[in-house]
Amino acid sequence: MKYFIFAICILALSCTSPNPKPSVVSNSDSTAIKEVTEHKHDDTTNYQCHTLEVTGEVKHPLELNIDSLKKMNVFSGSGADIVCESGAKKSETGSFKGVSLKSLIEKAELKQESHKERGFYFIAEAADGYKAIFSWGEIFNSEAGEKILVLFEKDGKKIEPKGDFAVLCLNDLKTGPRHVYFLKSIKVCKVN
Repeated sequence: MKYFIFAICILALSCTSPNPKPSVVSNSDSTAIKEVTEHKHDDTTNYQCHTLEVTGEVKHPLELNIDSLKKMNVFSGSGADIVCESGAKKSETGSFKGVSLKSLIEKAELKQESHKERGFYFIAEAADGYKAIFSWGEIFNSEAGEKILVLFEKDGKKIEPKGDFAVLCLNDLKTGPRHVYFLKSIKVCKVN
């Protein structure tokens, strides 16, 4: 259990590091060093995902595309700044459309034995390996949950060339560390 919590802490810190640094990734028998890099890709074709999977501790795993997200309760907004860990504004989203991460998880339905079971966390993973973590508490027990979005449209078009989907948490003070583009999956995990 100690090692599992330690691994979660390492993963969380690697998602919020202000400078690209090596992070330790534990494999079953060995430890490998993985270089954490920024999302700068000359050839984005290797990172394109046209489906988004919601898997893990859910009753109904999902494989979604843009059309399936458009049929859900769509959130529209504009002008969200993408701010990196240093506080520098990197970009602005313009207008955007997406659905709440909460609604995707509700659609997949958590494997909960009782309503008191709340030890879930959610890993948003990009095709290039970048990850961001969200907790059950922030999604289901705070106002932030309604503003953690899976985007599928920017300025009236697909969000390409950065993939079909992206995660953006509008309530984060520094939106950049958990802004995941090239989004390929949401993995639902449970703390034991």
